[in-house]
Amino acid sequence: MLTLTHLAAYISVGLSGAIRLIKLDSQGLDYFGDTNADFWRSFLAAAVVAPLFLLYLVIRYVGSNTDGSLPVYISAQMLAYVIAWLAFPLVMLYLAPVLQKEDKVVRYLVAYNWLSVIQNGAYLPVVMLGITGAFAQGLSNFLAMITLMWVLGITLFVTRKALEVPFGTAAGIVVVDLLLGVLVEVLTSRPG
Repeated sequence: MLTLTHLAAYISVGLSGAIRLIKLDSQGLDYFGDTNADFWRSFLAAAVVAPLFLLYLVIRYVGSNTDGSLPVYISAQMLAYVIAWLAFPLVMLYLAPVLQKEDKVVRYLVAYNWLSVIQNGAYLPVVMLGITGAFAQGLSNFLAMITLMWVLGITLFVTRKALEVPFGTAAGIVVVDLLLGVLVEVLTSRPG
């Protein structure tokens, strides 16, 4: 039986490994397992990010000129959130045999999910401050771009180290991830 103590331990270990990875310490990968259970538990990361994402959605909704109701908007965006969290791992599970990395892909995806907590924790507040007008639009865009570049750089580092692939392959995987995120955003943000 999974207890709150177990959940807290999984979260603590996941975040500890992610923090080492953002410091470009590849030993952060040692915090992550490569079993199916490790893979599914890594989606606790989505639950950790969810409250911040919900706050972001409320701020985005309030700042928009939409006539739709907040509950409908939140429901649709949370469905998109789940799709976004599952889409890239699903793609990677299909790409792994092509890359001959079946033995490394699960640990990579576990690390990827936990790293997403840190990345969202850095990126979403910058975006929210821009939406609220706390920062001038130019400054907000600049900070969002810098943060995005940092996220992509860390993701590239982790992809290279976890999958043990050359730079070009890792860069291609990061581009696939980025394009998939854009596709999910475009498809789920279309009006009614």
